[in-house]
Amino acid sequence: MALEAVRALAQDGARVAGLFAVGLTTAVGRRPGRPPEWRELLRGLRGLRRHAETEVRDAALVAVTHHE
Repeated sequence: MALEAVRALAQDGARVAGLFAVGLTTAVGRRPGRPPEWRELLRGLRGLRRHAETEVRDAALVAVTHHE
């Protein structure tokens, strides 16, 4: 359920919704055992790193969900 909500925020196109989506994705993405779809929200073709708002793109680019 949370994943769908964050996807909707990411696709909203607004700056605040996008930033909220980045924050939620980063927080959940750091948890062990999280599904790979969370990382895809940042990196995907329609992901936050390609968001229309520069501030959202920048926040998504520095977001870390997994240390490799």
